[in-house]
Amino acid sequence: MANIIRNSLLVKGNDELINELHDRFDAITGYNNILGMCQAFYSDVETDDSGDNVLISWLYDNVGSKWITFSETKDTGAWNIESANYSPEEFWIHLFKVSIEIDPNVIIEVMYEDENYSRVGAFVIKKDNNGTIQYVSEEDSELVDPTLEMEYDDESYEEVRLGFSEKVYGIQNECLNYCHELIDKNEGIILNE
Repeated sequence: MANIIRNSLLVKGNDELINELHDRFDAITGYNNILGMCQAFYSDVETDDSGDNVLISWLYDNVGSKWITFSETKDTGAWNIESANYSPEEFWIHLFKVSIEIDPNVIIEVMYEDENYSRVGAFVIKKDNNGTIQYVSEEDSELVDPTLEMEYDDESYEEVRLGFSEKVYGIQNECLNYCHELIDKNEGIILNE
């Protein structure tokens, strides 16, 4: 079974862009609506003969993971998205290309974590100081959830769980800052359009 990646997407852009993205995400209805998610952002979604299922080959090529679903709106310009096995970098890049048409100064940040914390990290795509679009992802794959060895009714379970959550968030922020730093030093991956 594929591990679920929880992606926390933040788009920093003008009001027109943020409103457009909220409209697109709001149009996705139903639970685990992979097709709706893809159709909200792509015009060339390939489906099976029934038209109900997105082809996995198309998903890997265009999204970067086996599936992607909209989970919830967190805040203005912020959404939770789930994907299989990997943070869907191809989707983030596509989202940036859609967004830059509306706001030339858009910045996309993603913090993500695997459901078992074997992959915790961040992704950033933005223009560097010279106006060149670059992206970077950075992750830590050495985390082990200490609560796995505990019982739910252990006296210190909640304290350990909260401490681990803070550690995960701290690592995500370190990765996010590192991604920004690399792009600011022109050491990211240049987006070839």
